[in-house]
Amino acid sequence: MNQKLMIAIVLLVVVYFVVYQDLFFIHPRGNFTFLTRDETSNFFIKDIDGYVESMTDIDVIAQGRTSKMDFINAISSAADSFTLNEKWKCKKACTYADDWIRTKMGNYTGIDNKKLADIPWKLSLTRGTANEEGLPHTRTDVIFLSDQVLALSPRELARTLVHEKIHVYERMYPADLDIWMNANGYKRYKRQSEYPNARSNPDVDGWVYLRPDGKPTVVLYRNNKPKGIDDVTYPGPQHPNTEHPFETLAYLVDATVR
Repeated sequence: MNQKLMIAIVLLVVVYFVVYQDLFFIHPRGNFTFLTRDETSNFFIKDIDGYVESMTDIDVIAQGRTSKMDFINAISSAADSFTLNEKWKCKKACTYADDWIRTKMGNYTGIDNKKLADIPWKLSLTRGTANEEGLPHTRTDVIFLSDQVLALSPRELARTLVHEKIHVYERMYPADLDIWMNANGYKRYKRQSEYPNARSNPDVDGWVYLRPDGKPTVVLYRNNKPKGIDDVTYPGPQHPNTEHPFETLAYLVDATVR
């Protein structure tokens, strides 16, 4: 073999290991549940957590649908089962995420890193953008992923999974989150339903909180016929980490994943 070609191949292998070594050598460990296509579809059809039922007419328009039932039909049709390769990629990324939480995640008042890492992984899959435009999110204790999320690099997938696991923790341990919010100056203010043009988000708790600067944490559609779920105004600055204290915490943590 040509010496220059051999050197190039060796360099490529070295670069690959440098970039992906943390995930490449990982042996998956943990408690994993992968919902099947039928299980995910049934979750949507039954609207187990009442998320679709709580959506407003403007939410339905933002999702590009004509009714709540039209939305349910669309997302249930997008449900799918994970392939063996997709399961393997998720297991390695989940294992990396848990190891990172246990050994490298910083300390946050009220947040128990061990409890966070010990939460079992329950994952669901949809294809395309029908479900929340393909963005990752949680409902009950399930993390919903799309094929576009699975196309992320292993490290970015792990980072995304840390973010979503924070949301599962927030739902499972509300008393812990109360401690964190009090420590960071958030005060419960109003129900989100009191804002007719507020955008629904399955990762938050339905409450609007006042930030330390007195601004309410609510995301508002720009008009009554939004072009999508991102056609909104955030509390400021214009970034999803300002939407709600739950999002603030999740973005704060995931920004440190390396």
